[in-house]
Amino acid sequence: MSNQVFGNDWVERFKDRASVTIAAGITCAFLGDERNLREYLVADELVKALRNEGHIVHFLLFDDDMDPLNYRQLRVAVNKDQSIIDQFEPFCGKPISDIRSPFDDKLTWAKHFENQFLNRLSSLDCHPTLIRTSSLYSRGMYTPYVREVLLNKDTIIKYLEDTFAGYHPEKLYWPVCPTCGYIDCTHVASANETEVHIECERCGKASWIGYDELRGKLNWKFDCAARWSMFNIDVEPFTKSYLEPKSGSFVVAQGICKTFFGGGKVEPLHFGTVSMPKELGCRILPSLPASTLRNMFVKNYKADLDINEERIVVEASRAEVLPEYNFLSVIKQLLPAWLLDSTELTPVQRELLSKGMRFSKEFLHSEVRPVLPNGEKLESTPIDVLRAMHSLLQRIIVLRESFPNNYEAFIAPTKATIDKLGEQRKPVITHLRRLVGQEQGLPNSRFLFLLPISYLENLESMVSLYLAAKGRKETFAVIDPSALEVPFSLVNTERIAMDY
Repeated sequence: MSNQVFGNDWVERFKDRASVTIAAGITCAFLGDERNLREYLVADELVKALRNEGHIVHFLLFDDDMDPLNYRQLRVAVNKDQSIIDQFEPFCGKPISDIRSPFDDKLTWAKHFENQFLNRLSSLDCHPTLIRTSSLYSRGMYTPYVREVLLNKDTIIKYLEDTFAGYHPEKLYWPVCPTCGYIDCTHVASANETEVHIECERCGKASWIGYDELRGKLNWKFDCAARWSMFNIDVEPFTKSYLEPKSGSFVVAQGICKTFFGGGKVEPLHFGTVSMPKELGCRILPSLPASTLRNMFVKNYKADLDINEERIVVEASRAEVLPEYNFLSVIKQLLPAWLLDSTELTPVQRELLSKGMRFSKEFLHSEVRPVLPNGEKLESTPIDVLRAMHSLLQRIIVLRESFPNNYEAFIAPTKATIDKLGEQRKPVITHLRRLVGQEQGLPNSRFLFLLPISYLENLESMVSLYLAAKGRKETFAVIDPSALEVPFSLVNTERIAMDY
């Protein structure tokens, strides 16, 4: 799908390049919902498109883990658990790389949510290389850029005022206080060639620190410009608001990168914003197959995307997840049969089964359940129809055993067998579908091919026993599901009562 999404435009831009570097950024202070996925999936789609054309493509994901934790992020991260909020609120204002995880003492706050986010991306076949900016700062990778900014502050501010009307940054650099460890209430009072003078409003302390010991982070636009220069970034995704031509974040960062950091041109990958009701948050990922969700986010990636329940159902009806089947048709046509016996399902089918059951509950507002024949349904079926049905089932079982994995070979003899029913063809098929709870959906041959053979065998036995009991005019009171060979681990094991 990658080349279909981007066409030749992006491929042509890099046709003379052996390698391309695509970057995206995030602050892993909390996991968030599906709305923030589009940026990374669109970038990944371009990665795949360029790799398909033979390019070596590096996909980098920068976690701005020197950012301070704020109260809103804290509440979202711990799902408004007040006991955890009370425990961790005193840490708000410190870099998330310096705070321990509330869920795992062995991890920092940032690493915990990095792991969660990377797992989420991985489930969508998106595999960027994570780079923590805290590590880059501690290794001195940012030091030349920090020195440039602090020593030429007046020149840089004048450049910004002259070039980008209306952009007046509060600070160019946020140092970490070496005394209390907070970053949100500090500022650089002055700087020279060897040291930086830091003042902290929280603890009231002031310190002179050498550049090698200095901890902190650049203003986001400067940080972005620095890593573009540092890693020779070629492409980064941005929404329209960041691309505002007079003083948008991308334009400002590009100017800083070229003018002060010696960087080259970065191509903005424009993608539309995503909006959706809060109540849909974290319900889509467990319910849609990865391919369907990706398709929804990356198709028409430049347009804004408004997600609601109706849109999700429409997407499920469009995206093909198996040959000849979209996700909605899988739910309605295949899941009932798969639920009868899931032991032989492939990993792909198992995922579709799991997602389909969740989707049906969340967005179709119904539950997919296996249907077992019961006495009431058998009793309401005309006896001559049951006899013809019994003969049909016997023949279908033989055909299934003859062609266990060959649907094409199964079709012709099955159609011939059904046609031999003559006038009873329609009532037999109608009542058979009613017995197994699949009145609509698949064509007859495919319906009979997909029903688990163990289920067909037990259905044939039940019909045979019923007919025998009717012939002897005896009472066939109860069939216990545990006595049958059908795997009932996924179904309701209520006893099937048959009163004659």
